[in-house]
Amino acid sequence: MRFDGQGRRFTLACIAVAAFVLLTAADLPAVVATHFRMDGSPDGYLSRHAYTVGALLLAVALPAALTLLAGLLGRLPDGLLNLPHRQHWLQPERRPASIAFMAGLCRYFAAVLLLFLCFVHGLIVMAHAQQPLRLDTGSLLIAAGVLLLAVTAGVVAMLRRFPRPA
Repeated sequence: MRFDGQGRRFTLACIAVAAFVLLTAADLPAVVATHFRMDGSPDGYLSRHAYTVGALLLAVALPAALTLLAGLLGRLPDGLLNLPHRQHWLQPERRPASIAFMAGLCRYFAAVLLLFLCFVHGLIVMAHAQQPLRLDTGSLLIAAGVLLLAVTAGVVAMLRRFPRPA
């Protein structure tokens, strides 16, 4: 993985999200509501420690793993790369550009996921700041819709980039 300006910005974003999770989780109660019904009422709980570890793994480690994968794509055998019309797009003359596009797409998905999971953590923190404890499911559904649109845009970009060969 190259550690260019984009890599530094993503690393700083991961550090910022980790700091946000750690600082805000410290104010959560000893038992944290982590699962909610559609009406926003809690129905699943974890200890603050387990929640904090899980939130860090999801919100930081998962997106970071996607960026690491982006850096490794060029080293993977073609059989492990799943893209439309792989035989054509991974021919030696097209492979570098195809790999570069897929790596960029991995980094895009990592950034989208980082933002979404940070937002979800923020919603959980805000839910615990009110009585009775209630998650803002409207905001969660809007965020999930934005996530779905972002993923759809990435998939459409991939399908456009790798059309059926003529």
